[in-house]
Amino acid sequence: MKKIILTTIVTLSFLLCVNAQNSAIILGVNGGANFSSFSLTGDLLTQDETTSSKLGFQGGIDLGVKFNSFSFITGFKYVQNGGNTELEKSDPNYPHFLDDGTADIGLRNTTTRFKNISIPLLFRYQTKGDLTFALSLGPVLNSGIGEIKTEETYTLTISGELGPEETISTFGDLGDDLLRSSWVGFMVSPGIIYKVGDNGFFRANVTYHSGGNIVNENLIVGDSVGLRNVSGSLNSRSIAFEIGYEHRIDFNIGSKY
Repeated sequence: MKKIILTTIVTLSFLLCVNAQNSAIILGVNGGANFSSFSLTGDLLTQDETTSSKLGFQGGIDLGVKFNSFSFITGFKYVQNGGNTELEKSDPNYPHFLDDGTADIGLRNTTTRFKNISIPLLFRYQTKGDLTFALSLGPVLNSGIGEIKTEETYTLTISGELGPEETISTFGDLGDDLLRSSWVGFMVSPGIIYKVGDNGFFRANVTYHSGGNIVNENLIVGDSVGLRNVSGSLNSRSIAFEIGYEHRIDFNIGSKY
């Protein structure tokens, strides 16, 4: 993570030197909806379990600098994250086993919710004109906040509707922490930017964010052998639809060379 920040600072300093004219400071706000999901492997994936997306909100502020057609964008974003999994068991020989020992067949739905703060370190290119196409990409620093809530509900043949049963876990690196406290993702975001005044710009974009494996590698799980560290991955990913507004403050600090 330190290498990413250092590389960003060096690149930004270089751009500042070679693009001193036609430059602007960017101040902005953004918000939108995201659809987040998990990709599970190893201990974290039950056979025949399927995953689906969960709807959430995200929003924050943008800070950046623009040099001609190129910009560096950072800031921070509050993100509601998570995912859903479903497991259908219709064979009485392989049923769901409930906490009280009851065996039953039917559907189990699991929803995991958590929140995080994201700090993007994005480089953006945009075409020229009042209505422009823009493409942003780069790493994203993520930090989990609050608790991780997991809810299980059942729709069973004999027992009927059960739940939701909620469990709470935390971010960290201890044996009972489900997710690591911080992780680095990668973001790609195409969109359009429309000029609405001398220094105002409306922005609409679609963002794909891959968070990578965010499970705590020290998580303790149990099997027939005993307790051990988790083997497997929980990969977080999301697609978001955002709108935003940017205000640009023009400045020139020297001659381009």
